[in-house]
Parts: sequence; structure tokens; C-alpha cells
Amino acid sequence: MLTAPNGDFRLENIPAMGQYKLVISGVGHKTHTRRFSFIDPKMMAGGKPDMQTIMAALDKDLGNIKLATDIEVLSGVTVTASKPAVQLGIDRKIYNVENNLTSAGVLLLMY
Repeated sequence: MLTAPNGDFRLENIPAMGQYKLVISGVGHKTHTRRFSFIDPKMMAGGKPDMQTIMAALDKDLGNIKLATDIEVLSGVTVTASKPAVQLGIDRKIYNVENNLTSAGVLLLMY
């Protein structure tokens, strides 16, 4: 599920009994995992459970969860560019022959 703009989220229609694993991820952040349950088995032990405590446990506040930034350092990056072979102007065509193999000079030696 996605969060609200302020980061709040609400999970609905999941069983109250059971153990859950919440996994939170976001672009540029490390994944955060937290295990939780709504009803602690200790609440059910010892005869009749306190229904008020069980009902209060169904609305679980996980508190503020801070995601750590996931920074990957790149080794040296080189950006290169070259002119296009043909540039079309309003009144002319410009041919860039810098990287054109057919325009490379040839040295002929004649004896």
C-alpha cells in the first residue's frame, strides 16, 4: 500500500490473531522491517480475556518509523558528447567531418 502525503498508513481487514512482518521501502532509502502482532498471547492466557484490552490492541500505533538513506557512491564517471554528423539550419546544412573516417587525411609517398 502507499502512504498518505504525511507518511500515515492504515491496514484494514487483516486478521487480529497472528504474527505479521511489516516491510517498508522507498526509492533512495534502505528497507525497514518490523515484526508485530495485534493481540499478545499473554492477553488470552489465564482464563477469561479482558475484552477492553483486546479491542484497544486492534488499533495498533507503530510510532514514527524513520527510513535510513541508501547512498551508493559511484566511482569516476565520465560524460562524453560529440557533434552530430549533420546539422540542419534554416538556410543551410552543416556537415561535421571531425569524426568522419572518409575525411581523414591520407599520406601518399611516391618514389
